[in-house]
Amino acid sequence: MHLTHRGRDVWYLRHADGAPHCASAGESMAHHLLKLELATAARAAGWSAEYEVAAPDGSWRADVLAQSPDGGRRTALEAQLSGISVAGIGMRTARYAADGMEVCWFTDRKRVPWLDTVPAVRIARPQDGGPLQVVAGAARFVPDWCADRADCRRTEPPGAGDDRPKDFRGPLPCGGHGAWTSPGPFPLGRFVAALCAGSVIRSEVTGARPGEQAVMRWVTPGYARMAEEEIRAAHARRRAVAVAHEWLRAAHKEQWEAALRRREEEERQRAADLAAEAAEREAREQRRREAMEAANWRLEQDPYRRMELRDRMARFVGPASDFLRHETGVHPATHYMEAPSFAGGLPLYVRGRPYAVICPVADDIPPVRDRLAALLLFAADPEDGERISRRAAPGQRVVVIPPQRREGV
Repeated sequence: MHLTHRGRDVWYLRHADGAPHCASAGESMAHHLLKLELATAARAAGWSAEYEVAAPDGSWRADVLAQSPDGGRRTALEAQLSGISVAGIGMRTARYAADGMEVCWFTDRKRVPWLDTVPAVRIARPQDGGPLQVVAGAARFVPDWCADRADCRRTEPPGAGDDRPKDFRGPLPCGGHGAWTSPGPFPLGRFVAALCAGSVIRSEVTGARPGEQAVMRWVTPGYARMAEEEIRAAHARRRAVAVAHEWLRAAHKEQWEAALRRREEEERQRAADLAAEAAEREAREQRRREAMEAANWRLEQDPYRRMELRDRMARFVGPASDFLRHETGVHPATHYMEAPSFAGGLPLYVRGRPYAVICPVADDIPPVRDRLAALLLFAADPEDGERISRRAAPGQRVVVIPPQRREGV
């Protein structure tokens, strides 16, 4: 196959005269022209380029085999304009790699399922008929950092939500907010020159949106370093976020334990207060019982006091009953046997409940003050009334009532 020139500046490809067999036979004109442009671009970059070079064992055949001036690098430039499966192109790529060769696939097909898996670019010719352009298969990285890399407060990636722990107010390092983008169309010759110069490499490119699968693209080493820097920063931020979560858990645990200790102390104090109140009630009840027992004992041991109590009851029960009947409209009842329990006085009952006490002994009131607090207390004279008032509950009603006169006195 030779490039031939005729008049009117027309160039075309023709088979060599007398060639017994041509590997390019049956290829389309578009295929021939693409191989021509690839070879021309490689030669313009200072490399040699040959068409249809086959491996000695026949394991591969390169459309264009470009070789560096020192012979240290060989790159197959493959014009793949026809359809091919992902598995098929993967096997052919592996054969080149097995022989220590580089390869790049060039296609103009709109749908290229293997563009993300093998070293490849998609090309297209502008509508104005200009030189071929690379339109897909390459990427560039646009870095983006917070002004203060030590304290990032931006929500990234977009739509993913902030990874900052709730309630954490400390600084967290910036993990980078850059993204891979398409560089836009650029000349095929420039790409082939960069490929020969080693200024583009294959690199894994992550999607701009969360959850997008990573793909392989041609990038410059500088872009790869920028992306790697952000990857390291993202790892550092994730570690810092994990530490922040751990710190919050520890702080919350400490606060919870402190609150638990406070509750336990409050419960112990409440139990102690209840126990003290119960002990105080028991002590008061014990003092009351002892005072009542002492009063009963004195009453039992002193016959004159018993006689005085009975005489007092006999003299005052009538006037007191009249007083209560006038006040309540009910004739009260008496329980003589319960007199010691009412500070030595005689209780009067209205409708079955204690209502008043006739002439309680002032000194015997304190032990039973609470029991007598709601009752009316009758006194024999003003002096007795004063003594009873001093021993009775604050504000308790004390009424001086004259005794019933005895007949014949």
